[in-house]
Amino acid sequence: MEACSTLLNTFPTVNYLVFRGTDSIFNDLEDLDFVTQKNYPDPSATSIPCTSGTPKVSSGFYDTWYGVGGGGLRSRVVDIIEQHSIDSLTILGHSLGGAMATLASLDFALSYSPYGNMTVYTYGSPRVGNEDFEVCFDSYVHSSYRVVNYEDTIPHLPLPVFNLLGADATYTHVSTEVWFDDYEENPFQFPHFVVCPLTEQPNCSTGSSVPWTQFDTIDSVMLYHRSYFAFDLETFCHGWTETELGHPTISLNITRYWIAGGFNYTNVVGTLSNDGAVDIVNPVFRSDPNIEPVSMWGLTPSTVNGTIYWRLSPVGGVTPIIPAGSEYVFAFTNNSTSSYSFTRIQ
Repeated sequence: MEACSTLLNTFPTVNYLVFRGTDSIFNDLEDLDFVTQKNYPDPSATSIPCTSGTPKVSSGFYDTWYGVGGGGLRSRVVDIIEQHSIDSLTILGHSLGGAMATLASLDFALSYSPYGNMTVYTYGSPRVGNEDFEVCFDSYVHSSYRVVNYEDTIPHLPLPVFNLLGADATYTHVSTEVWFDDYEENPFQFPHFVVCPLTEQPNCSTGSSVPWTQFDTIDSVMLYHRSYFAFDLETFCHGWTETELGHPTISLNITRYWIAGGFNYTNVVGTLSNDGAVDIVNPVFRSDPNIEPVSMWGLTPSTVNGTIYWRLSPVGGVTPIIPAGSEYVFAFTNNSTSSYSFTRIQ
């Protein structure tokens, strides 16, 4: 599991510990051991024991956090923490990084007294441990928000009762869940959400039906997992590069000039050609000039602080995708003969 962590000092008394997700979560889920569980936390690493039964977590998560011979993520994170004078701590993580954020926050709550009031945000985290672990976590980590996107598949894993191969492992989510119960295409518009203060409440993601049968590729399974707040987190994690943003290639072809009411009009057909190797999910473009055409088909604008951002128009509420090797066609009418161009920014 290639989770990485960073401690950022943004203010003298505020620090952010961020756990990134992984490049290939399904490979990691396959490699991680959910069939067996280990007691958590390691009593030699914390000063306060959990008193809620026998807290257990996935052996795979445990080994990633503690490592073999103390060489896990914990030792690296603690080294960074001890080098700084920290008065408060906010921990964040996406995907399997969310599982690491969950383990880290309970570990630190039991080890470092100043962190008893830390704040934790996870996004698309899988289940981490059993019910006793959840009780211990909720007892010591008092400000935790587990954000789950609409139809994100990963928070439904591992199953609550993981009884494959004769295992008796059980899994329960920690509190509090913030479930985006609908998908918002505009990244500048906060999606509708439901807050469930208790674990596994049926009116949040636990009670939602994930349409597994509609997924025919790994990319479609991961669509809502990679796209929180309508931003492609996979792109965010790797950083935008000219090569990535060079797809799709954009061509504009003028189909007609005409005059009406003393104005010159131009009809243009545009083509977005994805000649890259991966699907393009929900790209964002800027136009030059920064004005809306008289009419537009296939692209939808949103204006933020005077700048117009363009996205592919959704069909039936489904997030727009330009599959690898395919094209997407749009058209617009401009009330001038000046040139018009689109540049991908996300």
